[in-house]
Amino acid sequence: MKSFVVRYKLKGNDVRSTIGNYPNMTIAQARKKARVLLNTFSEGINPNIQKKASEARNTTLSQCLYDYFRVNHQLAGSTVASYNVSICQYLKDWQHKPLLSISRDMVEKRHLKIGETSHTRANYTMRLLRALFNFAHGEYENEKGEPFFIHNPVARISHKKLWFKETRRNSFISTKDIPTWYQGVTTLPEWLDNPQANTESIRDYLLFLWLTGLRRTECAMIQKSWIDSDNRSVTIPGEVTKNGVEHQIPLSDYLMNIVESRMGREGQFLFSGKTSEDYIKEPKKIVNQVRARTGVHFTIHDLRRTFITNAESLGYSGYTLKRLLNHRNKADVTDEYIVSDVENLRPIMQAITDRLVAVATSETKDNVIKLFT
Repeated sequence: MKSFVVRYKLKGNDVRSTIGNYPNMTIAQARKKARVLLNTFSEGINPNIQKKASEARNTTLSQCLYDYFRVNHQLAGSTVASYNVSICQYLKDWQHKPLLSISRDMVEKRHLKIGETSHTRANYTMRLLRALFNFAHGEYENEKGEPFFIHNPVARISHKKLWFKETRRNSFISTKDIPTWYQGVTTLPEWLDNPQANTESIRDYLLFLWLTGLRRTECAMIQKSWIDSDNRSVTIPGEVTKNGVEHQIPLSDYLMNIVESRMGREGQFLFSGKTSEDYIKEPKKIVNQVRARTGVHFTIHDLRRTFITNAESLGYSGYTLKRLLNHRNKADVTDEYIVSDVENLRPIMQAITDRLVAVATSETKDNVIKLFT
């Protein structure tokens, strides 16, 4: 394809500016546009920088989010998905608005509106918007190299102290409810009215979450290639974990039985979704049916809290538990020096599994051992 190009020596530098393509643009049109560009050059202005600045000035919310992902390419897949949900669901009508058109009043009103449904989601969405404006401040510049976005409209929420108070969830499956929950999950394919093709996969997925404390997406995305059968361990890559740090955990006997039963199935994922080539995305319908069947109300994240609650009851140190959960405290420099080898964690993981399975199968009753008769 042939193009019309204007070349000019500007401040000692050879600058090129493409006018258009032939034959979409005629020679007469190209000459007319070239004269305008040459006049711009003669005034000491680089039209390329001018064009880039104009595009930056009109950056939309969706474009800013795209650029944010491009620069922060280390973000976990679950984080990217969560950010997309916030923008597409709660700021859908703002996606194609220029950032400069989003005012403080708009932010305040939208925060309150989202808060009518969920305080947590309202705060989360506005924290994301604040991060995008902070990113825009350093990313988009005018012709002089100065930032377009000086003021962050989300500052209104902090200034007027409008952030909603959030109560951190601390729910988990209690010891007395674990046997009922376990019975309901392990027999899923037997009592479910309309079993899905991946019902057994969801059953094993729920049990795996319960016995590892993994986050829902980390567990759902486990690929068979991440399993080291000889070393009896699974390694979650940093690209998948929430904190970007690779997470290797040993597999107890019970977990290895789950793994071995699934390794021979089709597909690359350990817990296949609706097709063998996909992983579990949202098992909400089956989770709701388990709740109704057992009378035990739980969320996916409650399984993580159940794991750590029972691990704590066995008396393991805080650093050991943080290692099992892949928690990193940047403020605590000791975290950077304590490295727990997977073999050191193996007996601990086995003990936690034994504890949970014992409770589930009623081999213990409320963790009380009768010493005298």
